[in-house]
Amino acid sequence: SREAKKRREAAEAFRTGGATDRADRELAEEGVLTGYLPVQLDDAELAALVAAAADRLRAAGATVADWALPGAHDAEHTHGVLMNAESARAMGWEITQRRDGISVALQERLDYGLSHPHAAVVAARQAQRALQAEFAAAVEEFDILVTPAAPGEAPVGLAYTGDPCFNFLWTFLHAPCVTLPAGSGPGGVPLGVQIVGRPDDDAAMLTWAAWVQAAL
Repeated sequence: SREAKKRREAAEAFRTGGATDRADRELAEEGVLTGYLPVQLDDAELAALVAAAADRLRAAGATVADWALPGAHDAEHTHGVLMNAESARAMGWEITQRRDGISVALQERLDYGLSHPHAAVVAARQAQRALQAEFAAAVEEFDILVTPAAPGEAPVGLAYTGDPCFNFLWTFLHAPCVTLPAGSGPGGVPLGVQIVGRPDDDAAMLTWAAWVQAAL
């Protein structure tokens, strides 16, 4: 999975830097994730899931077209800087007074956020606003977008909520979104497609989501 891959890459970086204890922790987390998460869908299977939903929507009377967000490749890094930097600043008391009560994984993310100077955080906010403006203009001609909701079936239990790789972008862009069931995965657990609306158009997105749910 994407999360397990991130643990492997972090472990390699820590080991290269001589931080073998942190590398071992990352590998231990990677082992838990690998054993715990269900098998994820590959790109072809995810594309087929969305295509099947699109076919049903087309059959119900919708006009369907492919779409791509300009500049989306910059969003993941910018989102990571903002989320972790703002989280670290919001948790200033916990970091300085109760750091031992914060999990190792969260400590690493907070430290990553604190490693960025104020100027970098300001630049990230400016980049976010620019991408939000691009997104609003790019979706003006569409009522909704349909995307995968997750890279596979949901994990069992509550210890891990799953990989947010198909969700963080819309939060970052302040776009309303909702997930609807759309078929089942290899383990029989429901899969979903995600309905994304235009910024500040939540009511219309929910109306369309109800229509999509009926069509699916």
